[in-house]
Amino acid sequence: MYNGVVCDNTVKLRRVAFVGNPQNDFFAMGLKVLKYDDSITSVMNETELESYVKNKTNWDTVNFKKK
Repeated sequence: MYNGVVCDNTVKLRRVAFVGNPQNDFFAMGLKVLKYDDSITSVMNETELESYVKNKTNWDTVNFKKK
């Protein structure tokens, strides 16, 4: 849809910025995204949080697209 990423109003995107000309640097690479919300992480202790972040199944990949 729209040749990009669409989120509903429950998602907050803080910032993704590329300065300069990143097309060659990021060509065919994916942007890794982890749901890191207070409702999820605030109930975890330090060990659980570290395991959550290291678990690659919790991550999604958004492919880099040229402008």
